[in-house]
Amino acid sequence: MTRQKEAMTVASARAQLKAMLANARSLDRFTVDTLARSYRVPPREIEYELMVARQKREALDERR
Repeated sequence: MTRQKEAMTVASARAQLKAMLANARSLDRFTVDTLARSYRVPPREIEYELMVARQKREALDERR
């Protein structure tokens, strides 16, 4: 696989991960390990995106 195709694959996986986290009903069941098995994204990025999604969800819950 060429670097360009691999980069597009990682970018696509990253976008899918972000979309899934934004639309998930609950983020409690997700761990970095389980998401790393499903998405071709480095664990550090998964950890960051999961943290951001949880913070956004918490902020929304506080407004209600």
